[in-house]
Amino acid sequence: MSTEEGNSVSVLIAGGGTGGHIMPALAVCNALVKKGIPETSIEFLGSKNGQEAKLLEGTKFKLNALDSRPLNRKLNLQLLYAVITMIKSIFVGIRLVKNINPKVVVSVGGFASVPGAIGAKVNSIPLVVINLDKGPGLAIKLASFFSTEILDGFEGTSLRDSKFVGIPIRSEIVDAVDKKARLTSTEVEQIKKQLKLPLEGYIVVLMGGSLGAKAINDLGKDLAIKFNEEYLKSIKHEVTNSIGIVNIVHLAGSRGINEVESSEEVVSNYILRGFESNMELLYLVSDLVVCRAGASTVAEILAMGVPSVLIPLPNAPRNHQYLNALTYSKVNACLLIEQKVLNLEFLYAKISELLTDQSRLKEISQKAKEMSKIKASEEIAECIIGYVNGN
Repeated sequence: MSTEEGNSVSVLIAGGGTGGHIMPALAVCNALVKKGIPETSIEFLGSKNGQEAKLLEGTKFKLNALDSRPLNRKLNLQLLYAVITMIKSIFVGIRLVKNINPKVVVSVGGFASVPGAIGAKVNSIPLVVINLDKGPGLAIKLASFFSTEILDGFEGTSLRDSKFVGIPIRSEIVDAVDKKARLTSTEVEQIKKQLKLPLEGYIVVLMGGSLGAKAINDLGKDLAIKFNEEYLKSIKHEVTNSIGIVNIVHLAGSRGINEVESSEEVVSNYILRGFESNMELLYLVSDLVVCRAGASTVAEILAMGVPSVLIPLPNAPRNHQYLNALTYSKVNACLLIEQKVLNLEFLYAKISELLTDQSRLKEISQKAKEMSKIKASEEIAECIIGYVNGN
Protein backbone atom coordinates (compact mmCIF):
# COMPACT_ATOMS: atom_id res chain seq x y z
CA MET A 1 0.00 0.00 0.00
CA SER A 2 1.20 3.54 -0.57
CA THR A 3 0.52 6.99 0.68
CA GLU A 4 -0.79 9.72 -1.59
CA GLU A 5 1.82 11.78 -3.47
CA GLY A 6 2.33 15.28 -2.14
CA ASN A 7 4.35 17.44 0.19
CA SER A 8 2.78 16.17 3.43
CA VAL A 9 5.02 14.15 5.71
CA SER A 10 3.94 10.58 6.33
CA VAL A 11 6.78 9.35 8.57
CA LEU A 12 9.05 11.21 11.00
CA ILE A 13 12.09 9.21 12.15
CA ALA A 14 13.17 10.46 15.59
CA GLY A 15 16.62 9.63 16.93
CA GLY A 16 20.06 8.84 15.68
CA GLY A 17 23.39 10.30 16.71
CA THR A 18 25.48 7.29 15.72
CA GLY A 19 25.60 4.99 12.72
CA GLY A 20 24.23 2.22 14.93
CA HIS A 21 20.92 4.07 15.10
CA ILE A 22 20.90 5.77 11.72
CA MET A 23 21.82 2.84 9.45
CA PRO A 24 18.93 0.61 10.64
CA ALA A 25 16.62 3.63 10.33
CA LEU A 26 17.77 4.13 6.74
CA ALA A 27 17.15 0.45 6.06
CA VAL A 28 13.55 0.92 7.21
CA CYS A 29 13.22 4.12 5.16
CA ASN A 30 14.40 2.36 2.02
CA ALA A 31 11.90 -0.44 2.65
CA LEU A 32 9.16 2.19 3.01
CA VAL A 33 10.18 3.77 -0.31
CA LYS A 34 10.09 0.37 -2.02
CA LYS A 35 6.56 -0.06 -0.72
CA GLY A 36 5.39 3.26 -2.16
CA ILE A 37 6.13 5.95 0.43
CA PRO A 38 7.82 8.87 -1.39
CA GLU A 39 11.27 9.88 -0.09
CA THR A 40 9.99 13.44 0.28
CA SER A 41 7.30 12.17 2.67
CA ILE A 42 9.92 10.89 5.15
CA GLU A 43 11.80 13.25 7.46
CA PHE A 44 14.31 12.85 10.30
CA LEU A 45 14.38 14.51 13.71
CA GLY A 46 18.01 14.24 14.79
CA SER A 47 20.83 16.07 16.52
CA LYS A 48 23.21 18.70 15.19
CA ASN A 49 26.23 16.97 16.72
CA GLY A 50 25.54 13.44 15.47
CA GLN A 51 26.29 11.61 12.23
CA GLU A 52 22.84 12.22 10.76
CA ALA A 53 23.84 14.94 8.28
CA LYS A 54 26.73 12.87 6.92
CA LEU A 55 24.81 9.60 6.62
CA LEU A 56 21.76 11.24 5.05
CA GLU A 57 23.83 12.76 2.25
CA GLY A 58 22.59 11.63 -1.15
CA THR A 59 19.05 10.99 0.06
CA LYS A 60 15.94 13.16 -0.16
CA PHE A 61 15.17 12.68 3.53
CA LYS A 62 15.04 16.10 5.21
CA LEU A 63 16.88 16.45 8.53
CA ASN A 64 15.41 18.56 11.33
CA ALA A 65 18.33 18.93 13.76
CA LEU A 66 18.16 19.70 17.49
CA ASP A 67 20.87 20.97 19.82
CA SER A 68 22.31 18.18 21.93
CA ARG A 69 24.97 17.65 24.59
CA PRO A 70 26.23 14.35 26.07
CA LEU A 71 24.77 13.46 29.45
CA ASN A 72 27.73 12.44 31.63
CA ARG A 73 27.34 11.00 35.13
CA LYS A 74 29.39 13.63 36.96
CA LEU A 75 27.65 16.44 38.80
CA ASN A 76 29.23 19.45 37.13
CA LEU A 77 28.40 22.40 34.92
CA GLN A 78 28.61 20.27 31.77
CA LEU A 79 25.86 17.98 33.09
CA LEU A 80 23.72 21.00 34.03
CA TYR A 81 24.19 22.48 30.55
CA ALA A 82 23.31 19.13 28.96
CA VAL A 83 20.10 18.86 31.01
CA ILE A 84 19.10 22.44 30.12
CA THR A 85 19.80 21.68 26.43
CA MET A 86 17.67 18.53 26.63
CA ILE A 87 14.74 20.42 28.18
CA LYS A 88 14.94 23.13 25.52
CA SER A 89 15.15 20.49 22.78
CA ILE A 90 12.05 18.77 24.11
CA PHE A 91 10.02 21.95 23.71
CA VAL A 92 11.53 22.57 20.27
CA GLY A 93 10.80 18.93 19.36
CA ILE A 94 7.16 19.23 20.42
CA ARG A 95 6.75 22.30 18.23
CA LEU A 96 8.52 20.66 15.29
CA VAL A 97 6.36 17.54 15.48
CA LYS A 98 3.24 19.72 15.56
CA ASN A 99 4.39 21.74 12.54
CA ILE A 100 5.53 18.69 10.54
CA ASN A 101 2.36 16.82 11.51
CA PRO A 102 3.41 13.32 10.35
CA LYS A 103 1.03 10.39 10.18
CA VAL A 104 3.38 8.44 12.48
CA VAL A 105 6.56 9.07 14.49
CA VAL A 106 9.17 6.30 14.60
CA SER A 107 11.66 6.35 17.48
CA VAL A 108 15.00 4.58 16.86
CA GLY A 109 16.87 5.59 20.03
CA GLY A 110 19.48 8.24 20.64
CA PHE A 111 19.12 11.84 21.86
CA ALA A 112 16.43 13.12 19.50
CA SER A 113 14.14 10.16 20.07
CA VAL A 114 13.03 11.64 23.41
CA PRO A 115 11.77 14.99 22.03
CA GLY A 116 10.25 13.06 19.13
CA ALA A 117 8.42 10.63 21.41
CA ILE A 118 7.11 13.36 23.71
CA GLY A 119 6.14 15.42 20.67
CA ALA A 120 4.15 12.48 19.30
CA LYS A 121 2.35 12.00 22.61
CA VAL A 122 1.51 15.71 23.07
CA ASN A 123 0.25 15.99 19.50
CA SER A 124 -1.72 12.69 19.59
CA ILE A 125 0.32 11.08 16.81
CA PRO A 126 0.98 7.29 16.77
CA LEU A 127 4.48 6.40 18.01
CA VAL A 128 6.31 3.26 16.88
CA VAL A 129 9.42 2.47 18.92
CA ILE A 130 12.20 0.37 17.38
CA ASN A 131 14.61 -1.11 19.94
CA LEU A 132 17.97 -2.17 18.50
CA ASP A 133 19.78 -3.63 21.53
CA LYS A 134 19.34 -6.49 23.97
CA GLY A 135 19.72 -3.92 26.74
CA PRO A 136 17.39 -1.02 25.76
CA GLY A 137 18.84 2.46 26.23
CA LEU A 138 17.38 5.17 28.45
CA ALA A 139 15.95 7.04 25.45
CA ILE A 140 14.15 3.93 24.22
CA LYS A 141 12.83 3.18 27.70
CA LEU A 142 11.44 6.71 27.97
CA ALA A 143 9.95 6.55 24.48
CA SER A 144 8.31 3.20 25.28
CA PHE A 145 6.08 4.89 27.90
CA PHE A 146 4.46 6.94 25.12
CA SER A 147 4.50 4.26 22.42
CA THR A 148 1.63 2.93 20.38
CA GLU A 149 3.68 -0.11 19.41
CA ILE A 150 7.17 -1.44 20.26
CA LEU A 151 9.16 -3.45 17.71
CA ASP A 152 12.07 -5.32 19.28
CA GLY A 153 15.38 -6.38 17.74
CA PHE A 154 15.87 -9.06 20.41
CA GLU A 155 13.67 -11.55 22.18
CA GLY A 156 13.24 -11.27 25.94
CA THR A 157 14.20 -7.63 26.50
CA SER A 158 12.92 -5.57 29.43
CA LEU A 159 10.40 -3.76 27.20
CA ARG A 160 6.85 -4.83 27.98
CA ASP A 161 4.42 -5.87 25.24
CA SER A 162 7.05 -5.59 22.52
CA LYS A 163 6.94 -7.56 19.28
CA PHE A 164 10.14 -9.34 18.20
CA VAL A 165 10.98 -8.48 14.59
CA GLY A 166 14.81 -8.42 14.50
CA ILE A 167 17.29 -5.74 13.47
CA PRO A 168 16.57 -4.00 10.14
CA ILE A 169 19.40 -4.42 7.64
CA ARG A 170 20.25 -2.64 4.39
CA SER A 171 18.79 -3.88 1.11
CA GLU A 172 22.34 -4.30 -0.25
CA ILE A 173 22.97 -6.91 2.43
CA VAL A 174 19.67 -8.66 1.73
CA ASP A 175 20.55 -8.86 -1.97
CA ALA A 176 24.05 -10.14 -1.13
CA VAL A 177 22.61 -12.92 1.04
CA ASP A 178 20.68 -14.20 -1.96
CA LYS A 179 23.77 -13.85 -4.15
CA LYS A 180 26.00 -15.74 -1.71
CA ALA A 181 23.97 -18.92 -2.09
CA ARG A 182 24.82 -19.02 -5.80
CA LEU A 183 28.37 -17.65 -5.68
CA THR A 184 30.92 -19.46 -7.86
CA SER A 185 34.70 -19.60 -7.36
CA THR A 186 35.12 -17.43 -10.46
CA GLU A 187 32.82 -14.77 -8.98
CA VAL A 188 34.71 -14.88 -5.69
CA GLU A 189 37.93 -14.18 -7.58
CA GLN A 190 36.29 -11.32 -9.46
CA ILE A 191 35.05 -9.74 -6.22
CA LYS A 192 38.50 -10.01 -4.64
CA LYS A 193 40.00 -8.30 -7.68
CA GLN A 194 37.35 -5.57 -7.51
CA LEU A 195 38.13 -4.98 -3.82
CA LYS A 196 41.89 -5.24 -4.50
CA LEU A 197 42.31 -8.15 -2.12
CA PRO A 198 44.78 -11.06 -2.30
CA LEU A 199 43.47 -14.00 -4.31
CA GLU A 200 45.16 -16.63 -2.15
CA GLY A 201 44.59 -17.44 1.49
CA TYR A 202 41.95 -16.69 4.11
CA ILE A 203 40.35 -13.26 4.38
CA VAL A 204 40.00 -12.16 8.01
CA VAL A 205 38.33 -8.75 8.46
CA LEU A 206 39.32 -6.75 11.52
CA MET A 207 37.14 -3.69 12.20
CA GLY A 208 35.99 -1.48 15.02
CA GLY A 209 33.08 0.47 13.56
CA SER A 210 32.75 3.71 11.60
CA LEU A 211 35.09 5.64 13.89
CA GLY A 212 37.36 2.77 14.88
CA ALA A 213 38.25 0.94 18.11
CA LYS A 214 41.73 1.47 19.57
CA ALA A 215 41.93 -1.88 21.36
CA ILE A 216 41.28 -3.66 18.07
CA ASN A 217 43.23 -1.26 15.87
CA ASP A 218 46.36 -1.64 18.00
CA LEU A 219 46.54 -5.35 17.08
CA GLY A 220 45.89 -5.14 13.33
CA LYS A 221 49.34 -5.04 11.77
CA ASP A 222 51.01 -7.14 14.47
CA LEU A 223 48.38 -9.82 13.95
CA ALA A 224 49.14 -9.91 10.22
CA ILE A 225 52.88 -10.09 10.93
CA LYS A 226 52.31 -12.97 13.36
CA PHE A 227 50.33 -14.97 10.82
CA ASN A 228 52.91 -14.22 8.13
CA GLU A 229 55.79 -15.34 10.34
CA GLU A 230 54.05 -18.60 11.24
CA TYR A 231 53.26 -19.27 7.57
CA LEU A 232 56.89 -18.75 6.55
CA LYS A 233 58.02 -21.07 9.36
CA SER A 234 55.64 -23.77 8.15
CA ILE A 235 57.09 -23.53 4.64
CA LYS A 236 60.66 -23.69 5.93
CA HIS A 237 59.97 -26.71 8.09
CA GLU A 238 57.54 -28.28 5.59
CA VAL A 239 54.63 -28.40 8.02
CA THR A 240 51.77 -30.10 6.20
CA ASN A 241 48.94 -29.13 8.56
CA SER A 242 49.64 -25.39 8.77
CA ILE A 243 46.85 -22.83 8.40
CA GLY A 244 48.37 -21.37 5.26
CA ILE A 245 48.14 -17.73 4.23
CA VAL A 246 45.94 -15.54 6.44
CA ASN A 247 45.23 -12.05 5.09
CA ILE A 248 44.19 -9.38 7.57
CA VAL A 249 41.87 -6.75 6.07
CA HIS A 250 42.00 -3.99 8.69
CA LEU A 251 39.20 -1.42 8.53
CA ALA A 252 40.44 1.05 11.13
CA GLY A 253 37.59 3.58 10.85
CA SER A 254 37.54 7.15 9.55
CA ARG A 255 39.07 8.46 12.77
CA GLY A 256 40.91 5.34 13.84
CA ILE A 257 43.06 5.11 10.73
CA ASN A 258 44.85 8.28 11.81
CA GLU A 259 45.69 6.62 15.13
CA VAL A 260 47.16 3.47 13.60
CA GLU A 261 50.93 3.63 13.68
CA SER A 262 52.38 3.81 10.19
CA SER A 263 55.71 2.31 9.23
CA GLU A 264 57.67 1.71 6.07
CA GLU A 265 57.54 -2.03 6.62
CA VAL A 266 55.40 -3.70 3.96
CA VAL A 267 53.50 -6.77 5.11
CA SER A 268 52.16 -8.75 2.17
CA ASN A 269 49.12 -10.12 4.03
CA TYR A 270 48.04 -6.81 5.61
CA ILE A 271 45.51 -4.49 3.96
CA LEU A 272 44.79 -1.29 5.89
CA ARG A 273 41.82 0.95 5.04
CA GLY A 274 39.73 3.50 6.84
CA PHE A 275 36.49 1.91 5.69
CA GLU A 276 35.02 -0.20 2.90
CA SER A 277 32.12 1.30 0.94
CA ASN A 278 31.16 -2.12 -0.48
CA MET A 279 30.83 -4.08 2.75
CA GLU A 280 28.29 -6.44 1.20
CA LEU A 281 30.97 -7.57 -1.28
CA LEU A 282 33.61 -7.89 1.44
CA TYR A 283 31.26 -10.08 3.48
CA LEU A 284 30.85 -12.34 0.44
CA VAL A 285 34.57 -13.22 0.37
CA SER A 286 35.34 -13.09 4.11
CA ASP A 287 36.18 -16.22 6.08
CA LEU A 288 35.99 -14.53 9.48
CA VAL A 289 35.11 -11.10 10.91
CA VAL A 290 36.55 -9.69 14.14
CA CYS A 291 34.64 -6.64 15.37
CA ARG A 292 32.67 -4.85 18.08
CA ALA A 293 29.15 -5.99 18.91
CA GLY A 294 26.98 -3.10 17.78
CA ALA A 295 23.56 -4.49 16.87
CA SER A 296 23.50 -3.17 13.30
CA THR A 297 26.91 -4.56 12.32
CA VAL A 298 26.25 -7.90 13.97
CA ALA A 299 22.86 -8.15 12.23
CA GLU A 300 24.58 -7.82 8.86
CA ILE A 301 27.21 -10.43 9.75
CA LEU A 302 24.54 -12.88 10.94
CA ALA A 303 22.48 -12.39 7.78
CA MET A 304 25.52 -13.09 5.61
CA GLY A 305 26.40 -16.15 7.66
CA VAL A 306 29.98 -14.99 8.21
CA PRO A 307 31.65 -16.55 11.29
CA SER A 308 32.59 -13.82 13.73
CA VAL A 309 34.63 -13.00 16.82
CA LEU A 310 32.81 -10.28 18.76
CA ILE A 311 34.72 -8.02 21.14
CA PRO A 312 32.13 -5.83 22.90
CA LEU A 313 32.94 -2.24 23.80
CA PRO A 314 33.52 -2.54 27.57
CA ASN A 315 32.27 0.93 28.54
CA ALA A 316 29.16 0.93 26.33
CA PRO A 317 26.04 2.23 28.13
CA ARG A 318 24.26 -0.54 30.05
CA ASN A 319 26.96 -2.90 28.71
CA HIS A 320 24.61 -3.36 25.74
CA GLN A 321 27.28 -4.61 23.33
CA TYR A 322 28.21 -7.41 25.72
CA LEU A 323 24.53 -8.38 26.04
CA ASN A 324 24.20 -8.35 22.24
CA ALA A 325 27.22 -10.65 21.81
CA LEU A 326 26.21 -12.91 24.70
CA THR A 327 22.81 -13.50 23.11
CA TYR A 328 24.44 -14.92 19.96
CA SER A 329 27.40 -16.68 21.59
CA LYS A 330 25.05 -18.70 23.79
CA VAL A 331 23.74 -20.43 20.66
CA ASN A 332 27.19 -20.66 19.03
CA ALA A 333 26.38 -18.05 16.39
CA CYS A 334 29.65 -16.24 17.19
CA LEU A 335 32.69 -16.34 19.47
CA LEU A 336 32.68 -13.81 22.32
CA ILE A 337 35.94 -12.33 23.63
CA GLU A 338 35.93 -9.72 26.37
CA GLN A 339 38.37 -6.87 25.88
CA LYS A 340 39.93 -7.38 29.32
CA VAL A 341 41.56 -10.62 28.10
CA LEU A 342 42.42 -9.32 24.64
CA ASN A 343 46.04 -9.35 23.50
CA LEU A 344 47.95 -10.35 20.38
CA GLU A 345 48.74 -13.93 21.37
CA PHE A 346 45.22 -14.61 22.62
CA LEU A 347 43.52 -13.26 19.50
CA TYR A 348 46.01 -15.07 17.24
CA ALA A 349 45.29 -18.35 19.04
CA LYS A 350 41.50 -17.96 18.82
CA ILE A 351 41.55 -17.08 15.12
CA SER A 352 43.92 -19.98 14.43
CA GLU A 353 41.65 -22.40 16.27
CA LEU A 354 38.68 -21.33 14.18
CA LEU A 355 40.45 -21.38 10.82
CA THR A 356 41.81 -24.88 11.45
CA ASP A 357 38.38 -26.21 12.43
CA GLN A 358 36.24 -25.93 9.31
CA SER A 359 33.39 -27.92 10.85
CA ARG A 360 33.10 -25.38 13.66
CA LEU A 361 33.21 -22.49 11.20
CA LYS A 362 30.39 -24.07 9.25
CA GLU A 363 28.37 -24.59 12.43
CA ILE A 364 28.84 -20.95 13.50
CA SER A 365 27.88 -19.81 9.99
CA GLN A 366 24.72 -21.92 10.04
CA LYS A 367 23.72 -20.79 13.54
CA ALA A 368 24.31 -17.16 12.53
CA LYS A 369 21.95 -17.48 9.57
CA GLU A 370 19.34 -19.18 11.77
CA MET A 371 19.46 -16.24 14.22
CA SER A 372 19.07 -13.64 11.49
CA LYS A 373 15.76 -11.95 10.74
CA ILE A 374 16.45 -10.93 7.17
CA LYS A 375 12.92 -9.64 6.56
CA ALA A 376 12.98 -7.29 9.57
CA SER A 377 13.07 -4.09 7.48
CA GLU A 378 10.05 -5.19 5.45
CA GLU A 379 8.08 -6.23 8.52
CA ILE A 380 8.77 -2.93 10.26
CA ALA A 381 7.87 -1.00 7.10
CA GLU A 382 4.54 -2.84 6.85
CA CYS A 383 3.75 -1.91 10.45
CA ILE A 384 4.57 1.76 9.86
CA ILE A 385 2.52 1.87 6.64
CA GLY A 386 -0.44 0.58 8.62
CA TYR A 387 -0.32 3.75 10.74
CA VAL A 388 0.28 5.94 7.70
CA ASN A 389 -2.92 4.57 6.19
CA GLY A 390 -4.80 4.93 9.50
CA ASN A 391 -5.22 1.20 10.05
